[in-house]
This record gives sequence, structure tokens and C-alpha cells, in this order.
Amino acid sequence: MRLVLSALLTAVLSIALVGCKSTEPPKDISLAQADPVMLRLFSIKTLAGFTLRVPESEAVARLSTFVETPLPWASGDYSDGPVRGQVLLGYRDLQMTNARLAGAQLMVAPFVVTNQGSGSFWYLGLFGLKAESGTVTHLSSVFLGDRIELRGISVAASQFLPLTVTTELLVRDANQAMAETPGLLDLRRFEISPQGQLMALD
Repeated sequence: MRLVLSALLTAVLSIALVGCKSTEPPKDISLAQADPVMLRLFSIKTLAGFTLRVPESEAVARLSTFVETPLPWASGDYSDGPVRGQVLLGYRDLQMTNARLAGAQLMVAPFVVTNQGSGSFWYLGLFGLKAESGTVTHLSSVFLGDRIELRGISVAASQFLPLTVTTELLVRDANQAMAETPGLLDLRRFEISPQGQLMALD
């Protein structure tokens, strides 16, 4: 009887361990197999990609390539019905925070959405990075403007939420045409809420 119970217990434990291991990223991923964006940005070998949710759309874009001019971007394509477009993440301005949410380290980064039209729509994105599982989750976005220039992003050093994020932008005044270069300085503040949402403070 004890032998039977021991065998059953061993089998149950083996199944449980297999189930636990299945939730972890594979340990034997080669450099050739690893997602190039996750590897370059975070030095993480994972099959999972860096995926962004396109605002005001049901579409998602997986970052897959790097573009270095005129600014350093990680780019990915998306489609939303007849609309085709591109998402560009400004990884040079990606800022890691000291705060964590649900086991993920929070970070903010600007990204641009373009499509067949003439606009270049800038957003500030909030993301959660779980290095252990090699995953990034897109948590929230706020609109910054169309064809603006980003001068910088700063994040409060606190480990606790809410957390303040300040962006320094160049925008156009009311009399400027969209084709003109923006030259009006605009400081905008946002808050990362305890629920993992970006909220405008100004």
C-alpha cells in the first residue's frame, strides 16, 4: 500500500512540475531564435515579442526591425481592415521606472503611429516588463500630438505609485500650418496610477 501511495505521489508531483515548467520561457533559446527587439533592448533571449496596441484601433503591431534615421526606432507593421500602417517605438527615450506592478517593472516610451495619411501621431506608452518570463505588456497610452518633436522624458524616482512623468515637447502654435516645424515648448505632466494607467495632470 505504501509503495502504491509513493508511486501516486511521485506521479502527481511530476505532473505538477511539468505544469510549472510550461509557464517559464525556454532556457535553450539560441540567439538566432530569440526575438531581435527584446534581445537588443533588454538583453533577454525570448520567443515572445514586443507588441503594441494601436490606439483607437483593434490592431496590434509587433516590433520587428530597427530604423536608425532620422531617429533610432524599433518598428512594426499593422493592419486594421483596409488601413495599413506602421508603429515606431522611440527606444532612445525609453525610461525604466523604479516602480513595479503585478510583478512587472514599469517603463515608459514614446511611439509614433503612421498610416496612408500624412499624420505622424505621437503617443506616450506605459509598459510592464517581466524579465523572468521574457514578456512585455502594453498597459496604457496617452496622445501627445501630431507631427510634434519630443525633447525628453523624465520620470520621478519613487518606487511607489502614483508616479509622475514629465514630457518636454515642441508643438505648433495656433497660427502655424502643420507643414511648418514646431517651435513652441510645451511641458506636459502625466501620472502612472496604481492601476497601471497613464493619466494627464495638465
